[in-house]
Amino acid sequence: MIKSPLINLVFTKMTQSQRPQRSYQKLRQTFGLVAIGLFLSLGLWGCGGQDATIPADPAQPNTNDSDSNTSSSEPSNPADPDAQLEQLKSSKECIECNLSGVDLSGLDLSAATLNRSDLSGANLSEANLSDALMDSVNLSGANLDDANLSFAALTDANLTAASLVEADLNGAFLKGADLTDANFEGANLEAANLSTATIEGANLEQANLTGATMPDGAIAEEEAN
Repeated sequence: MIKSPLINLVFTKMTQSQRPQRSYQKLRQTFGLVAIGLFLSLGLWGCGGQDATIPADPAQPNTNDSDSNTSSSEPSNPADPDAQLEQLKSSKECIECNLSGVDLSGLDLSAATLNRSDLSGANLSEANLSDALMDSVNLSGANLDDANLSFAALTDANLTAASLVEADLNGAFLKGADLTDANFEGANLEAANLSTATIEGANLEQANLTGATMPDGAIAEEEAN
């Protein structure tokens, strides 16, 4: 086929004019696909976000747990000594209480918890303290005559100058306790543990020490003279 120069010129112009149009069409198609994809992505995110739960801000207090947190942070005993005494009588538990000089004579405090409490000068005569937990308790100068302290835990307790005349300390655990100048006359210390305890000046006259572990680790075999 023979083409004249004029026909060739027209054909070239037409070709050049179609190229930008095709490029523009392709650009529109590409942009349309991108827009559809973005719309779908936003739509799916929005649907999922409707059921999403917004996490709680850790800095904000939880009002639902405020009551429980308050009660758990309260001390185990009230500050007032009279209230502490009433608590001990009702619950048999008073840790780090100030019961100095109180009258607890004849009370049933078996299996009571009195760790680190101050009972200096208290009257505990004829009280039942069997199986009581009294580690690091201060019983200096206390009256424990005829008290039942069998199998009580008195580790590192302070019993200096305390009176335990005819008290029952069968199987009591007195390891590391300070028994300086304490009066154990006629007391029952059978099978008691006195290892590393301080007994300087203690009166053990007629006390029953059979099977007791003495401060030096030796096992006593008979009553003290």
